[in-house]
Amino acid sequence: MEFLFDILVEAFFEIFGEGFIALCSAFIPQKVASKKRKKIIGYVCLAISLILLVGLFAGIIILVETKGQSFWGWLLISLNIIYLLAGITLKIISHIKK
Repeated sequence: MEFLFDILVEAFFEIFGEGFIALCSAFIPQKVASKKRKKIIGYVCLAISLILLVGLFAGIIILVETKGQSFWGWLLISLNIIYLLAGITLKIISHIKK
């Protein structure tokens, strides 16, 4: 069971880590960005996404415990949804600009 959990966690972080690093290209133009700057922005996006991931799990647990009546649980889940929609929107805008 541990092996399966390790595989799922690795796959999850690889998919989202690579996705958010690719998403950071929407924030900075290709001509101006150095490799060091892209790496730093990638780490910042990854840190934000990990914090939001923990918030998502906490929000789900809070909502399960309160049977969907907690404002804080809905807030944590809403922040994740907003972040996801903002990322999708920025990626669409970056493809349109190219």
